[in-house]
Amino acid sequence: MGGPGAVRAGTSYAVCIPLLSDGAGHANFSDAKTRFRLTSGSTTVIDIPRDTCGIPLAGLLPHKATYHLSIDSSHPAGSVSVGGRVSAEWTFTSSPTADSQVERLPLSVVRFTPKLSLTSTAKAGTRFTVPVGIQGPAAKKGTVRSLTVKVSYDSGRTWKPATVHTAANGKRYLTLTHPTRPTTVGLKATLVDRGGNTVTETLPSAYRTVR
Repeated sequence: MGGPGAVRAGTSYAVCIPLLSDGAGHANFSDAKTRFRLTSGSTTVIDIPRDTCGIPLAGLLPHKATYHLSIDSSHPAGSVSVGGRVSAEWTFTSSPTADSQVERLPLSVVRFTPKLSLTSTAKAGTRFTVPVGIQGPAAKKGTVRSLTVKVSYDSGRTWKPATVHTAANGKRYLTLTHPTRPTTVGLKATLVDRGGNTVTETLPSAYRTVR
């Protein structure tokens, strides 16, 4: 697999979905602690304490099955001011292929790309636009069944709905009203595609607001 995404061939598979990155999308693996866990019902396919980019994996079931994948990445406490922890969970269905036939797994991701300062901050007490993008199979037009987003201003302790708007050009975005008091801004997204595959991503502290 040449880049981020997920594929299978027979019962072998590969998954590379970096959860931690900078504003330009450059993945950060340097000191992140990651747990990768894939199950199907009561069967644990794999459960390892590391990122799986570049690692060939095996053990998918030899029949059609529904899987649950969770990836949790975090930096050591105090090493970063925001974005220290990101988690994502997917539920998807996949059928075996021939060993020589590579098929894309239906794992999509939601990306938030706000324009922040070099220190990952935005102004408190203002209306703020957060572009929302989709990567993976669900990025294809007409593939998304639903997309909901929640926002938190207390490091993920409580959440409230944030409306996902769609511009005339089809691009999605949020319009948030930051509290007047400086705080962290957390974002949580849940996407469901037309095939019933889902992903929920949680960023308790995506960026900070300042005066």
